[in-house]
Amino acid sequence: MLQIAERAGVSAKTLYNLFDSKASIFRQVFDRDLSNFRVSVERRTGTIGFERVFVAIQKASDLYQRDPNFYKAMARINDVAGDEMRSAISLPRHSFWRAQFEAASQSGCLLPESDVPLISACVSNLITGAFLDWAAGRISARQFEQTGTFGVASLLLPHASQAARELVRARIKG
Repeated sequence: MLQIAERAGVSAKTLYNLFDSKASIFRQVFDRDLSNFRVSVERRTGTIGFERVFVAIQKASDLYQRDPNFYKAMARINDVAGDEMRSAISLPRHSFWRAQFEAASQSGCLLPESDVPLISACVSNLITGAFLDWAAGRISARQFEQTGTFGVASLLLPHASQAARELVRARIKG
């Protein structure tokens, strides 16, 4: 709570006066963070389809390097929070990945028979696992980016359209 108050430039008491509960404070903070993240990914000119997915992984790595305390606090909260708080953190992020793969599918990056919800769920879980490894200090932010990129590319390769396969193969090779 102190970190959030400091980041917002207010006292912890003010936070409690402005919000109904600790959970609503965290929800607002994490929603705002995700919203800013979405905008930064979308602003990247020329990124469509799978490229936007890889940009998102790279931008996440940059954020973890720039503000590790905030993101490690998110992981700790997710670890100790109840189901409602975990859902408030994870569901919007799952939705983010699903939107990326729906857009990739619409741009022709995925084969028509690809199961977009299943692919996006697998990617979300892969990224979450790499994030938790980073937050626990088992890997660096750079290794998060490498693991995420390789894992997502490996998962996508059998589902990639002919036009998108070279991009995916290039990401696997690094």
